[in-house]
Amino acid sequence: MKLNRKLHVPLYIQLKDQILAEIKSEKFEIGDVIPSEQEMMKSYQVGRVTVREAINELVKEGLLEKKQGKGTFIRKKDTSIGYEPLISLSYFLNLRCWDHHNEVLRKEIVTMNQDQKEASKIESSKILILDRNRFIDTHPLGLEVFYFHEAFIALSKDADLNLSIGKLLLETLKLPVEKMVQEVIVVKASDREAALLKLAPGGDLMYMKRWLYIRGYEGVFQYYEFKVPVGVSAFPTEFL
Repeated sequence: MKLNRKLHVPLYIQLKDQILAEIKSEKFEIGDVIPSEQEMMKSYQVGRVTVREAINELVKEGLLEKKQGKGTFIRKKDTSIGYEPLISLSYFLNLRCWDHHNEVLRKEIVTMNQDQKEASKIESSKILILDRNRFIDTHPLGLEVFYFHEAFIALSKDADLNLSIGKLLLETLKLPVEKMVQEVIVVKASDREAALLKLAPGGDLMYMKRWLYIRGYEGVFQYYEFKVPVGVSAFPTEFL
């Protein structure tokens, strides 16, 4: 297969369109690995840079997903946009091809106290609390806390909660989002938060709160808090 070098269309765009056509065909299924860079270079008679630019475009659009040491996989077969860009920080970090990971600080099932009930608006008596520190490479990005409805405990018993929660809710569990409410304020970092984020105590943090409603469940299904240092240039502002 050859690309048309006489067209006034960049080769990587032509290659992207070719790959997209194959993704949408019956040749591949979601979860399949696509041919390697070397195989594409040989098949389309183009250089490595062209192949990487084409693949990166499809990664940005959410159709492909790179897994280090394993290859590039088909994530979905269409370009429709769902709730994931609105509720998943991992979505934006992957979009920028940044190396990121989480450190779980706390994972515990508790009976809610009054303060937790008022903050979360969750109507179950017990909740799962997940407390994580997010990193880009080795640099702390922000602190996040999830409160999950009691029903989530059974639904997620085999899930790896160190991975993307948005992807777990929407793709793995296929939970239908009914509504999302969000607010953002600026607060001062506590001593603990400053230590985890490597900040001076009392530094400014952007503090996001989000209440996620799932169809079929009364009240809030997931309450989420995220704190990131004000002025962190790497933080995807679209997420807010």
